[in-house]
Amino acid sequence: MTADLPRSSPEAQGVSSSQVQEFVEAVEKLDSLNSFMLVRHGNVVAEGWWTPYGPQSPHSLYSLSKSFTSTAVGLAIAEGKLKLADLKPPVANAVLRELQRRLSQAMARKVMSSFKAILDEATIHGMATYNAASTVKMRRRDRGEKKVWSGTDFPLKEEMASVIAIITGHWRPVIIVLAFCGLRSSELRGLEWDDVIGLDTAYPQVRVRQRADEEGKLGDTKSDSAQRSVPLNPLAADELRKWKKVCPRDAETGELHFVFPNGNGMVENHANISNRGWKEWQIKAGVSVPQRDNDGKIVKGEDGKPVMKAKYGVHALRHFFASLMIDQGFNPKRVQTLLGHSSIQMTLDVYAHLFPPEKDDDHEHFAKAQASVLMAAK
Repeated sequence: MTADLPRSSPEAQGVSSSQVQEFVEAVEKLDSLNSFMLVRHGNVVAEGWWTPYGPQSPHSLYSLSKSFTSTAVGLAIAEGKLKLADLKPPVANAVLRELQRRLSQAMARKVMSSFKAILDEATIHGMATYNAASTVKMRRRDRGEKKVWSGTDFPLKEEMASVIAIITGHWRPVIIVLAFCGLRSSELRGLEWDDVIGLDTAYPQVRVRQRADEEGKLGDTKSDSAQRSVPLNPLAADELRKWKKVCPRDAETGELHFVFPNGNGMVENHANISNRGWKEWQIKAGVSVPQRDNDGKIVKGEDGKPVMKAKYGVHALRHFFASLMIDQGFNPKRVQTLLGHSSIQMTLDVYAHLFPPEKDDDHEHFAKAQASVLMAAK
C-alpha cells in the first residue's frame, strides 16, 4: 500500500530535514514507536522503522475505531441520512444495542466512546444543542460470573516466565508489577511514588488508594475494599528501584509524581499499556495465537503465514496474581484482601475452583464411591 505513495525530499515539500531528524531523535527516547511516516502534499517525505519491525510487518492500528466512526458519521450527515437535530437518547440507545449485537463488548465500548466524543465536539461548535448519547451507559459484564482457567484466561507460569525473560525498557516494571501485585490497570495508572512504601527496606509494598479513569482523571477506588496495601516481591521491588532513577517527572513541577506515567509525566493511557506493553511483548515471547476473521478462519499475512495476536489481555495479569497467591497457600480471605474485592463471594465466584480441596482424602472417597456402585451390580 505504501509503495503506491509518491516519494519526495522534505525540502521539496516545504519540510525541514533537520526538524525531521530532531523529531526522530526525540521519539527514540520514548521506546514506544514501531515506525513512522510523514506525508506532505500527498508525498512521503520521511519514513522509518525500528528493529525488529519493517515495511512488510503487520502493524497494530490504534484509535482506528475513532477514525472509522467519525468518518461514518460525517458521510451519513453529508448524505442526509443523519441529522444531529434528530438525534435523541432513544436513538443513541438503539445505536448502542446495534453495536453490541454486531461487535465484541470491548469494540462496542470503543466505538460508543468515539460516538459520544463526536457529539461532544458537535455541541461545542454549535452543530447540536446537546449530546444525546451522554446518558447512554454500557453495562460492564460482571467478571464474577465467569470462572477463570490457567492457559485460557490467564498465563501459565512458563508463559509468564518467557515474557519476563525478554521484556525490556519501561514496560518491564509495568508488567512485573501488574503480574506480582494484582493491581487493576486503573489502579496502576493512578499509582504515585508516595504510594510506594519502604522501597529500600526489607518489607516494601505498594498502597492502592486511588485510580485513573479512561480520560486520565484521578478518583476514588472501585470500592472501599479496593484500598489496600500489597507487598512487593524482590523482583518487583528491584525493578521499581531501577525505574525510579529514570522515571519521567512531572513536566510542570520537575518532581516525581506517577510511578508509571507517559513521556510527559502524566497518567499513562490504558491502551498503551495493553497494546504496546503487554500484548506486543507476548507476541515477541511466543505467547500468542493465530488471529481469526469473523468467519473463524485464520488470517494470513503476505508471506502466507498466520498473523499472530497476543493470547491474553491486561486483566489476565490480575488473574495470574490471584492464582499465584492461591498456589502459595493463601486462604480465600487473604486473597480477597490482596485483590481488593468487596466481598469474599466475589473472590470465590471467580477463583474457588483453584483452591486445593479441603480434604486430602478426596481421591479415596471418590474411589470408594465408585466401588460402591460397582459392587451393587454383584
